Amino acid sequence: MHAAIDSILAQTLQDFELIIADNASTTATADICKEYARRDARIRYFRHPSNIGGPAQLQYLVGPARGRYFKWASGNDICEPTMLERCVGVRIADPSRALLRGATD
Repeated sequence: MHAAIDSILAQTLQDFELIIADNASTTATADICKEYARRDARIRYFRHPSNIGGPAQLQYLVGPARGRYFKWASGNDICEPTMLERCVGVRIADPSRALLRGATD
């Protein structure tokens, strides 16, 4: 989880919010996320009292988002530093693109 959050915070495009919704994890997720949120004002942390499942979790995350674009990531996703910048650049260059994703190996 640390590596995933660190990779998002290290993006070359820095104007974003990171919304973390803890789906009632039984690990140290809450403590880890609260510490990150204390250190970085771009992070907003929410915790569900019980596991609401994957689809409901994704739907929930869209609700508090205030940005123009939305990118979903899991606690295991490691993003290249230019990922957000490149995706936003493609979207701006071609507004007909409604969905962008990072390349996979």
